[in-house]
Amino acid sequence: MSPSTSTSPQRTSVHFRLCFLEAVRHVVDQLSTNLGSLDEVLDQFPFIRAYLDEIEKLGSANMREWERGIEGHLPIRALREALALDDRAVMLLFGIGLIEEDPRFGFLIECAQPTPAQQHRPTLGLLTSWWRDEDGPPVRELIRVLLDNGLIQVLNADAPRLQWVFQSPPAVWDALRGEMPPMPAPWLLFTPAHELPSRDELIVNDTLRRAVDTVPALIDSRDVKSLIVRGPLHNG
Repeated sequence: MSPSTSTSPQRTSVHFRLCFLEAVRHVVDQLSTNLGSLDEVLDQFPFIRAYLDEIEKLGSANMREWERGIEGHLPIRALREALALDDRAVMLLFGIGLIEEDPRFGFLIECAQPTPAQQHRPTLGLLTSWWRDEDGPPVRELIRVLLDNGLIQVLNADAPRLQWVFQSPPAVWDALRGEMPPMPAPWLLFTPAHELPSRDELIVNDTLRRAVDTVPALIDSRDVKSLIVRGPLHNG
């Protein structure tokens, strides 16, 4: 894989792939320890070899090194900086989403956490096992941050906590990949900024116009991270 930087979609795609491969590498390392060797991993899950070949082609390059040479917007970097996520949290997010990119990881996860339900998605118990020896906050704390910010969801909240199963909501995963469909979710309509009316086109009274004029500076200062506009349709 060649880290192309010619267009924004390509940059986003390459960045996503680097993050994904770092999660794959971590999981393979954990499996190699649990099964006794990398050869045993490849014997049970031969599809992993293609990922290792791709990782080998990258050499020593990693996500952070590649980022330093990229200016402009990268969705994953913007998310990490906005929520003050560390690299472990990002890798954990991608570990949860492995099956979203390749369904063969479902069988791998099922074998790593044998349960009567034959679960294809990772449980908190499995994630804790795979990330327990890393420096930094406990896995449960990282999971809580991801949950609180809507980056993952629990599919069986009525189960004991260690048996909680996680997935990344489809709209979130698509956004991480840089794919934003016209309707990311049934309740959401996205309008690109260039299609919005300008402030001069708004018909508002002087008091509201002064309030509107302060918004760009507040957003630029990052004192405000979101803006809710209430209109006459529902709020009078």
